[in-house]
Amino acid sequence: MRLSVHALGAFVIAASIAAIAFLAPRPASAFTLKTIYSFCPGGDCTNGGYPSAGVIRDSAGILYGTNTAGGANNGGNAFDLVPNAAGTRYTYGIVYSFCARSGCTDGATPDGGLIEDKSADFYGVTYSGGASGQGVAYELIPNARRTFWKLKILYAFCKLSGCTDGQEPRFALAYAGAANGAPYDGVSPLYGTAQGGAHGVGVVFQLTPGASAWRYKVIHHFSDAPDGALPSSGLTVDSQGNIFGTTAGGGTGAGTAFELTPDATGTNWSETALFDFKVGAAGYTPFGGLALDGSGDLFGTTVYGGIDNAVCGGNGNGNSCGVAFELAPVSGKYKEIVLHRFCARTGCVDGIESSSSFGAFSQYAAPVMGADGTIFDTTHFGGLHKAGTVFQIDASGFKALYDFCARGGSAGCTDGSDPSAVIVDSAGNLYGTTSGGGGTDTGTVFVLKP
Repeated sequence: MRLSVHALGAFVIAASIAAIAFLAPRPASAFTLKTIYSFCPGGDCTNGGYPSAGVIRDSAGILYGTNTAGGANNGGNAFDLVPNAAGTRYTYGIVYSFCARSGCTDGATPDGGLIEDKSADFYGVTYSGGASGQGVAYELIPNARRTFWKLKILYAFCKLSGCTDGQEPRFALAYAGAANGAPYDGVSPLYGTAQGGAHGVGVVFQLTPGASAWRYKVIHHFSDAPDGALPSSGLTVDSQGNIFGTTAGGGTGAGTAFELTPDATGTNWSETALFDFKVGAAGYTPFGGLALDGSGDLFGTTVYGGIDNAVCGGNGNGNSCGVAFELAPVSGKYKEIVLHRFCARTGCVDGIESSSSFGAFSQYAAPVMGADGTIFDTTHFGGLHKAGTVFQIDASGFKALYDFCARGGSAGCTDGSDPSAVIVDSAGNLYGTTSGGGGTDTGTVFVLKP
């Protein structure tokens, strides 16, 4: 059942019932975690470590992702995990090790995740490296046997004076059809966000394949107010080609949710601030992308607002633990519905989105939506063991599915800590990464099975 403004009455009733149970003993998780891979085995990080984005999964069940550090050249890498016929074991392989070229002109620190096209090429961005050291957009092209991958630079950022074309991209590229699980068609535009720009507070860009080279264009320069500042996520593209995303700042100061709409020719774009977040208990500073349902409702999380608790950096008036929210279109405007205030349960066992260690460059993922409209997402902190959670929200309310650091404890959270994005398959299995924990505290790839 989808969460929407039309189902709000039922949700509020369910949430009220759940509130009564906040202090009740918490039931055991209904999901079982299996660690698919722990990075830097034996302390050797030449195979990469510290993933900050999630994984993607192809039709053969192969997982692909990126590491921000380690690798053959200590510039991070792209990797694959190939399952055996039974799907019980995975073999880890290197797709590409960044910083292989002099001066790291091929890019370094691939913070953003990968996308795949219908030819099984991959696309992504790096935060650093490139001709100006400010990151690149790239394509990885395999040979026929997929044993060797060639990297092609689509664009090197900060080509213009003052980085008015953008710099330091951190999030996966977006395209029309991604929300429905379709691979990138290889001919339509790709979209992304970066810092810099004409006003120094971020851009949205477009990359379009051409006969001989890709064409790069900034389609929006953020200006702080009223449109927002510091784009804080990847983008979501709907079936009409409209683009949705969030900023961590700007508007009236606490971030925005925005939409970019193309004109009839697809050449010029207009930006609309759909929602201006305000400091307070309703949630502010969205830091992560937006999920879009069939009714046009948007779902995301904020790192601040909600419950004020010292565990997550609260000081008595900070409202600092974060919320999960829905933005529902009503009469041409968007109404915010708070779906869950994190740290609502004793000891923050339901997770928290912020902490005193929250930084401007932490990776926060967009929620993902199951076939029945259930929202799945992660918290970086909190939970039973204070190492983050995977949770779901449906019409019956909020439920934590797994608490990280359930294994190992002081020995190192062998099941992982600080989870990032998750994806869901047709069987309801959730695949994701953690940036910490595992055998050497350098992160893991995991699957959660219901």
